[in-house]
Amino acid sequence: MSTLKSLCSKLEVLWWMGILVSDFSYCDDFCGPHFRSPRELIQCIELNSPRILRAKAIDQESIALPKQAHQWQNPTLNLQTVYAAPDNPNGSNVEASILFPLDFSGVQKARTKKAQLEVKERHVLGLIERQEVLRLNYLSLHRIRQLNSRIEVLEETVRSLKSRVHDFQIRPSLTPEQIVSRETFTLAIQDAQSRLSLLQQECHALVHDIEIEINSVWSPNPQNLPKSPRAWPTLSQLSELPDSPAKTRFSVMVQKEEANISVLRAEKRPVLSVGPFLGWSKLASTSGIQAGLVLQMPLPIIESYSGSIELADRGLVRVRALFETGIRETQGEFNHNREIYEESIISLSRIESILTSKDRVKRVEKLFKRGLISSTSYLGILQQDLLLREVRDELESRAINAWCILQGLQNQFEECFL
Repeated sequence: MSTLKSLCSKLEVLWWMGILVSDFSYCDDFCGPHFRSPRELIQCIELNSPRILRAKAIDQESIALPKQAHQWQNPTLNLQTVYAAPDNPNGSNVEASILFPLDFSGVQKARTKKAQLEVKERHVLGLIERQEVLRLNYLSLHRIRQLNSRIEVLEETVRSLKSRVHDFQIRPSLTPEQIVSRETFTLAIQDAQSRLSLLQQECHALVHDIEIEINSVWSPNPQNLPKSPRAWPTLSQLSELPDSPAKTRFSVMVQKEEANISVLRAEKRPVLSVGPFLGWSKLASTSGIQAGLVLQMPLPIIESYSGSIELADRGLVRVRALFETGIRETQGEFNHNREIYEESIISLSRIESILTSKDRVKRVEKLFKRGLISSTSYLGILQQDLLLREVRDELESRAINAWCILQGLQNQFEECFL
């Protein structure tokens, strides 16, 4: 027997070690700090995001609500003792009863259904919170990629401008126009460096936010950042939106309010309590035991709780109005983001690619070095190039954000990540 206990103890230790190793390997796979893909980073955010963890905790807490609502009411014990009555100074009387409440009103069933709907509502709200968190962080990853690209361009611009200023400084003498060009380039350097500082600060802030989400240090690189979408997906034609979490939330609100009215109507009905009665009495010369059955029921002759029911009925009207307007708003949100998505990708198709933009800037720089164009024309091209990149990034972000919202409203949020 001792050998068997020892063997079982060792197997139990090995089982727990296996669980711990598998847990740690799972965390290592998805929660770096070295991520092999942006999807792994998104999965790590889902595991560690404070907002998602809070939503999961609320969801897990709600699991106990139906069990709480299904609890039985405890029986009531009544005990009464009377000594030395005026007509019987040596006598006594003892009475005891235990009353068990009987749920003929259906209040327990109504409360359980309401609790189940509360669980469903919290779960749906948790799904909506998860989609919101992952969408915002996915946009942040794309924004970090965009910022890194623009930072590289600005750093190259600053180097090019400093080279032009140096060319003017090594000349023995400058014409008035060359002096103006040198000062113009100097001001352009200060402007570019200021823009560069702002972009770096924004990038650092976003990286800091991601580190809070994954609860670890993180260094962005091309491997763990999403690529710029080249082929944009085509939206499907839908006559009616499916039951996504956004739509389910409104229907659950109506169902829960209806269940609340059922609870109030059930609580309005009197609760019958029944149980055995046992009494013992002692008179001057005799004593005896009595037994019987006790029925107890409150009489709703003063208050019928009609005010609470009326309030709940009006609340149901309010929630149904919220349901109807919420469905319309959801459909309107879908149509609005569909327009944003389609218009953004059309505008993106009209903008030149980054590579073509770089070639144009290089050609203009060569023309300036040869003295064929003025400094104003050269700086104008640089400014337009930076503006083109900024507009392109904004259109791309709007298209990605609209795509994620549309996929969530179509109950296909996992297809959001391009």
